[in-house]
Amino acid sequence: MYKLRACSNNETDLQALLAFKRTIYYDPQGALSSWNETNLSRCTNLYYLNLIDNNLTGVIFPELGSLLKLEALGLTRNHLSGTIPPFIGNFTNLVKLSLGYCFFYGEIPESLVRLQTLQLLNLVGNNLSGRIPPGLYNISTISIFSMRSNQLQGTIPSEIGVTFPRLRIFDMGENQLHGTIPVSLSNSSLLEIINLFSNNFTGQIAVDFTRLPAFQSLVISSNYLEGDISFISSMTNCTMLTFLYLTDNLLSGSLPNSIANLSNQLSYLSIGENRLHGNIPSAITKLLGLTLLTLEHNDLVGPIPSTIGELNKLQEINLGRNKLTNEIPFSIGNLTLLNHLRLAPNNFYGNIPESLSNCSGLLTLDISCNNLNGSIPRGIMSLSSISISFNLSYNDLTGSIPSEVGALRNLAEMDLSHNRLSGLIPNSLSSCISMELLHLESNSLNGEIPDMLSALKGMQNLDLSQNNLSGHIPRFLQELDLVYLNLSINRLQGEVPTKGVFQNESAISLEGNSDLCGGVAFLNLPPCPPKKKHFPLPYALHFQHATTYSYTGKRTLRKDNLRCPHSSPKYGMSGKVSAEGDVYSYGILLLEMFTGRSPTDDAFNDHSTTLVEIVTSALPSQVMEIVDPIIHENKNEDCLVSIIEIGLACSKKLPKDRMSMTDVVKELGIHSTSVKKMGGGHGHDEPYYLHAKHMYNLDRMKIPKTMKKLSFIILWLFFYYATTPATCSNNETDLRALLAFKRAIDFDPQGALNSWNETVHFCNWKGVLCSQRHQSRVVSINMINHLSGTIPPFLGNFTSLVLLSLANCFFHGEIPESLVRLQKLELLSLDENNFIGRIPPGLYNISTISIFSMRSNQLQGTIPSEIGQMTIDFRRLSSLEYFIISSNYLQGDISFISSMANCTSLQSLSLFNNQFSGSLPDSIGNLSSHLSFLAVGGNRLHGSIPSSIGDLLGLNRLQIQNNDLEEIYLAANRLTNVIPISFGNLSLLNHLHVGQNNFYGNIPQSLSNCSRLLTLDISHYETISISFNLAYNDLTGSIPSEVGFLRNLAELDLSHNRLSGLIPNSLSSCISLELLHLESNSLNGEIPDMLSALRGLQNLDLSHNNLSGKIPRFLGELDLVYLNLSFNRLQGEVPTLGVFQNETAISLEGNNDLCGGVAYLKFPPCPPTNSKKKHFSTLWKILIPVVGAGAIFITLSACFYVFKYRQRKSQNLSSMPSFESKFLRLSYADLLKATDGFSEANFLGAGSFGSVYKGILNDGQTMVAVKVLNLNTKGASRSFISECNALRGIRHRNLVKLVSACSSADFQGNDFKALVYEFVACGSLDEWLHKKSEGESKYGMSGNVSAEGDVYSYGILLLEMFTGRRPTDDAFNDHSTTLVDIVTSALPSQVMEIVDPIILHENKNKDCVISILEIGLACSKELPKDRMSMTDVVKELCKTNLFK
Repeated sequence: MYKLRACSNNETDLQALLAFKRTIYYDPQGALSSWNETNLSRCTNLYYLNLIDNNLTGVIFPELGSLLKLEALGLTRNHLSGTIPPFIGNFTNLVKLSLGYCFFYGEIPESLVRLQTLQLLNLVGNNLSGRIPPGLYNISTISIFSMRSNQLQGTIPSEIGVTFPRLRIFDMGENQLHGTIPVSLSNSSLLEIINLFSNNFTGQIAVDFTRLPAFQSLVISSNYLEGDISFISSMTNCTMLTFLYLTDNLLSGSLPNSIANLSNQLSYLSIGENRLHGNIPSAITKLLGLTLLTLEHNDLVGPIPSTIGELNKLQEINLGRNKLTNEIPFSIGNLTLLNHLRLAPNNFYGNIPESLSNCSGLLTLDISCNNLNGSIPRGIMSLSSISISFNLSYNDLTGSIPSEVGALRNLAEMDLSHNRLSGLIPNSLSSCISMELLHLESNSLNGEIPDMLSALKGMQNLDLSQNNLSGHIPRFLQELDLVYLNLSINRLQGEVPTKGVFQNESAISLEGNSDLCGGVAFLNLPPCPPKKKHFPLPYALHFQHATTYSYTGKRTLRKDNLRCPHSSPKYGMSGKVSAEGDVYSYGILLLEMFTGRSPTDDAFNDHSTTLVEIVTSALPSQVMEIVDPIIHENKNEDCLVSIIEIGLACSKKLPKDRMSMTDVVKELGIHSTSVKKMGGGHGHDEPYYLHAKHMYNLDRMKIPKTMKKLSFIILWLFFYYATTPATCSNNETDLRALLAFKRAIDFDPQGALNSWNETVHFCNWKGVLCSQRHQSRVVSINMINHLSGTIPPFLGNFTSLVLLSLANCFFHGEIPESLVRLQKLELLSLDENNFIGRIPPGLYNISTISIFSMRSNQLQGTIPSEIGQMTIDFRRLSSLEYFIISSNYLQGDISFISSMANCTSLQSLSLFNNQFSGSLPDSIGNLSSHLSFLAVGGNRLHGSIPSSIGDLLGLNRLQIQNNDLEEIYLAANRLTNVIPISFGNLSLLNHLHVGQNNFYGNIPQSLSNCSRLLTLDISHYETISISFNLAYNDLTGSIPSEVGFLRNLAELDLSHNRLSGLIPNSLSSCISLELLHLESNSLNGEIPDMLSALRGLQNLDLSHNNLSGKIPRFLGELDLVYLNLSFNRLQGEVPTLGVFQNETAISLEGNNDLCGGVAYLKFPPCPPTNSKKKHFSTLWKILIPVVGAGAIFITLSACFYVFKYRQRKSQNLSSMPSFESKFLRLSYADLLKATDGFSEANFLGAGSFGSVYKGILNDGQTMVAVKVLNLNTKGASRSFISECNALRGIRHRNLVKLVSACSSADFQGNDFKALVYEFVACGSLDEWLHKKSEGESKYGMSGNVSAEGDVYSYGILLLEMFTGRRPTDDAFNDHSTTLVDIVTSALPSQVMEIVDPIILHENKNKDCVISILEIGLACSKELPKDRMSMTDVVKELCKTNLFK
């Protein structure tokens, strides 16, 4: 229906409308039939154009752009291909623009941002891509903003709730959007619907629904949203809430009791496939409007609320894949409208409630994989409504299968396996005529397999294994179209049938039946004993002549071929010998010949059906399903229908109703003429030859003339079919197959097949393309038109077909086996349909195929290496480039991909979202070097990803999410894009190595869900600029110094792990850092002064560590809004500036040795300083590092001795200029020049009172270390004086010498003080041990400079090296314990607990470590006389194997 409004005389509008009509070349509903100059002549100032739902086909040309006064344009549900015309942006008066389902593609034109009065924008269901023009979000009049089902990318602006104040419907589902859901949507107070499902949104749901009183529907399933489910409590004010779809996200927490306060209009509640835990609150049963409740695939525990029966509007319940317990509530039987009940798997126990029999509308019942016991209630078996699935498997049910099972006439699948059922298989099962799958394995059933089951003609999958069944294997099983049959582990006996499924080795299992015999060769069963054949006397008399002739050509005509022993034993209703009786026999014989079935087959023994009835029900549409496969291939369907109709006409029950012999001959004569016309070169010769030969044989028999003629016609037709490969031309074959395809379509919403009729040559039909060389052969069928129906087997007749694409339709049923005949196929695309069953294995052997795509269906089964006698050989598929079978229900071991190594052209391998299991094989590295996309996520894979995956040099996209992998090694490849958020779903992951690739973007926060992660390698990831979050894991070790490469990083969170060691100075290079969270680890040492470089830091949390020392004063100078230093071992005075003045912004509790600070902190005042004590302490702080430096010499000497690297070092000191001759006088300018302006390249380190630089004096040779004091630090000036006084009079062979002191002013007039030392190339001792320059150990009790003092220093040095602790650490400041005490108490049993983790990582021998530490203790005795001599030290060291 179209509408035009405000029409009256405007030539411009008239011509625009007529031009639009000319661009429409298909108008199935005649919507534009009245558009002519007469009817449109009064159009002026056109405001309203509505052509919605007309299925128009064409394009939009620019002429339509002249309708500048349009206020509403509706073109939804038409086929207007191309891009959205930019000129629509000129319709600046538009209020409504509806272009949904028009097959537009490309990007949304920027010009649409000019539509500043727009209220409705509908672009749903197109193929639009790219980003949404930002200006569209600034149209403040928008009420409905709908772009669902496209391929749009980008994020939603954070301010959308401000720019869209009138927004009611926000519909953006099924796109490729990412980012967070903007909080500002809370401002859109009129908002009713948010639809964002099937995108890539992350983060938490922070919208404040208390501000959205009109809200009705939240559909955000299939994203990566996280956070606590309790947010739904904020929706209690949404009194109109109807739909709540949250399935397939990362939501956690437990369902709140406040769920009862949600709207009583809530109809759909779906929160499955998340991470919910806890019980299902009983309050949920207050939601009386619920029709759907799905909570599957969570970690819910406890019972189903007993009041569940109060939700009497429920139609679907899915609570499967949880850990629910207790009994299934009896009240569930009150849900009389229930259609689907899925409770598997869980831990339910007790009996199946009888009350379920009240659920008279039930279609699906799956309560498998629980602990249910008792018998199967008879009332449930009487629910004739159940038609999809009846699954009680994997329980502990007992008793027999109730005979009431026969009521399930419409049931497709029944699984009662893995219980303790006993008794016979009931005959009443034969009434379940829709049954396709029957699993009764692993029970205690006995008796024979009932012949009555022969009535289950649609049966495909039958498993009766592991029971106590006896008797013969019924022959009717070979006549069913079974694809799987398992009779193993029973007590069956006798001869095994040899036809049908019994010819397929991989489709049957018979082992464990020791008394079976015969069968096909691969079964390896013993031969059956010979037996005599006895023919009934009536048969022998009746067919005494018919069995005397034979033809020994291509096909032999014998009684066994015509199945004479079973050819119509009854003679019709009259029972008398007559011409009518002969006609009856002839009719039955025709049906036998063309169906391959005997009227006396086992299937007809119970007289419930006959051969005639089966044939009658199949005509005409299903005739090819009953035809003998020998005749089936490449035959004319109409020809077969005609012959079989003659057979039926001859075999009527009443003689008077049967066709006369004269009419039979006429009909067959007519048909034989048409056959000869279509038969080809040998169509004339052979039938006449047969005529002459067999008429001679027949003449010699005493057979009536009529029967002779009929016998000839039978023979003629039989031999014609046996020897003629096709009964019609290729033209006719393809035409009939296309028409059969059309008949199988039950819904064509766009009229795609309207042109498919015989008035137009089929090569011109829509979606059909014929060969240029062979004009009548179809080479391409491309139908992407939302068709619905099944694929008929005739599609296999297109033997020249190169392309078959039926994607994005609504096809259902199974993929016909006949498609395997399409041996020229290059592209096969059946994506996005509803196909079920298995993929025909022969499709894998089409060597020409390049694109094989069947994603997003409901396909099942495995991809085995063999199917029966046919080997699936991917090695033949050398042309295969794309193999896509994702999003199905396929299963089996993933190792089948090893056979794809010879697919040398393979570029894309997509297997994700199936049920494949096993581990990825090492041979994965042998796949094609062209492979760029590999997707195996969403399966049941375990183990590790083999290192050989690194050989796939072309790989740039890898999807492995949602498996049970424990190790992932993807380092040193060329992988690109962002690290997938879905890595966070790998809850069993121990090791993740993705370093040295080309990843960009942020490290996903979801990695924090990998609670078992031990190793994470993300090196060479320097482009991270927003967030680096590894919080809440079990990571150990230290923070790598490489963290300094993250110069652009804004947020770093390594909290809640087991990290140890120091906070690295290199963090100071992260100059963009705004948030730093390192809390809840085991970090030690002081807070580095170097962090003062982080001027943009706003949020700092170092709580719950082992940090010591003072709180740096620079923290008061940063613009911090939050500082948490609680629960460490910090001491000394608390700063009073900056953040320390804000009581709510800081936390310092748990640091007992802090003092001072602002009043609200309530710390004790700091004690007054003691100058004498201070002087002594300062002196020792100077002496200790000097003495320690001397100990370096001793240490290195011992090490060199142990390593047997005794080299003379005469040049070590003699080559350096002597400093003894004079005291150098150096100015500020001299030192500035010597250190190259105190450059960073010469920076050696920093201490408490200043920084040290390397320099070269004016002579160009003398290297010095210049210690520049920071005079802003309290005590720095006193330290300068004390150090000069202390070192002026001290001399020792192992002490660094003071060269000069400088006290002057710099070029700006500021005071400058520096000490100049002799340069020692190896650096300070503390830098060697602890990467930081601070004090060393004390010199022993004597305090005298001596050899024993050197031994003491060496002993302490050994303890430092092997424990990683300083003797001057804050832990030893109160003198309650010492480093020596800690080591002594740990020896020998706990020694590995105090050893430095670096040494542990090197896997040193425990005994060796004990020996070294004992040497250290022997050297560090308090009394000099008790210490070990250096001679003995060297001897003891040589006894260890530390340096071997």
